[in-house]
Amino acid sequence: MAAFQVITEVYFSIVQRKVLTPNDFLSLVQLEQRLLNFQEHYQQTASPFQWSFTRKDLNALLTKLSAKALAAAA
Repeated sequence: MAAFQVITEVYFSIVQRKVLTPNDFLSLVQLEQRLLNFQEHYQQTASPFQWSFTRKDLNALLTKLSAKALAAAA
């Protein structure tokens, strides 16, 4: 279930960047059409993501954030 949620979040972040920004729609019909056009295009051109953020990268990031939080609290 979590993997599906991550994929869904990635897809919607792409929609946000490539379709919804800037928010210059004159009507809901125009918004709907842009979303449908994007979906049609995306289905034809999408390819699997090449995940490059490893568990080691995550641990390094969490350590860095923890150190910053401790420094800020001091």
